[in-house]
Amino acid sequence: MFEDECQRASWRRHGAIARGIAKRGLVAFLAFAMAFGTTPAQLWAEGAEGIAESVAQAATGGEGAAAEGADDDAAENAAGSDNATAGDAVNTESSAAPASVASEQGDASDSVAVSARSAYVTVNSAEIIDADGNGLAYGSGIAKVGDTVKVAAYYEDDLGDDEEISPSEYAQLGYQWYVGNSQSTAPTASGYTAIEGATARELKLTSNLAGKYVACRVTYGAGAGDYEFTASLKNPVEASAEPEAPKSDEAKKLDEAVAKLKADGYSGWYPNPSQGTDTNICSMLSAKLANLGYSDIKVSLAGVTYGGRDPKQDGGIADDGKISYFFLSPADKTSALDYSLLRQFTPTYTLTLGSANVSYTPGRASTLAWDGGKVIAYLKAAWAHAEGLPDEIEAGVTQGTLPSSISING
Repeated sequence: MFEDECQRASWRRHGAIARGIAKRGLVAFLAFAMAFGTTPAQLWAEGAEGIAESVAQAATGGEGAAAEGADDDAAENAAGSDNATAGDAVNTESSAAPASVASEQGDASDSVAVSARSAYVTVNSAEIIDADGNGLAYGSGIAKVGDTVKVAAYYEDDLGDDEEISPSEYAQLGYQWYVGNSQSTAPTASGYTAIEGATARELKLTSNLAGKYVACRVTYGAGAGDYEFTASLKNPVEASAEPEAPKSDEAKKLDEAVAKLKADGYSGWYPNPSQGTDTNICSMLSAKLANLGYSDIKVSLAGVTYGGRDPKQDGGIADDGKISYFFLSPADKTSALDYSLLRQFTPTYTLTLGSANVSYTPGRASTLAWDGGKVIAYLKAAWAHAEGLPDEIEAGVTQGTLPSSISING
């Protein structure tokens, strides 16, 4: 019996020593953690259950002393056996109590951990991005009505670099979107007003925001200063383009005709008038369209551009498409441009069918032919002043054999 009593006393001493070691170890661990920026609240949130189990095991004595009960432990501590003071006993019991509660209520511990994390989501900066993750505050991106923009939040890591917070942490932040009339890097000082009901991370841009700028206030804690304001959009919200009205059957037919003209030949159809055959470039196009099966399309001339003009030259295209063939004698030529450029022209047509119309400009320039009658008259006049030549130009001389320039008597 005496041996049993001694053994029980030894167990109680071992239990008291173990509890004292556990208490001092826990205090040292907390002090070490706080020295490196970790608060008791964080430790409680991240590992309350594990600490509780460790302290609870130490409190049992580890050698079957649980059978003796808390009353024997308190009595042993009060008696001061083996240098365990009454203060140690009180502190040990008070430290173990909340840990035991936490270990017995796992759900409550999880709730405490979530609360602690939400209070310590750190946000050092935030910006507005589009659906593809492109920044809209400083880049060239433009947000349009109908687009959805959202907040990207960042914290500063140990190296001073910005790192985006985790997806789950976005749910722990608060959001309030604002609208203003000008771009701003400090929306609170620029007359921005809160958008009613816009309190989610994402914001769909509606038509009433067209021409305006939006920004967002991101709240990450309960303190008065626990928020970051994004810069506003760099460019105002752009109104969505009006949808094109469906094309009429006439417009579709015109588009089809133009497509066939562009597919004709190497560079598409273009007028190549020949004197004695062609008198109007609009009539030439009408004939081509009829050949393609579009005889009901009306053709008019919208304008003509030339490769060059000499004030002394004859020839050109009238507003109604009528052709005047080219002539300019070498003696009268004042332009430094070559004859080939002075004869070039490019027309732009208007094709009309019903109430629809479309433009067509050939893909290459056309060339005005020489006016054969004027060339022959000029040569005859020059011939008459030449000595030692026949009285008339031989009949075999044709337009195609005429030189580009003629010099008489030097």
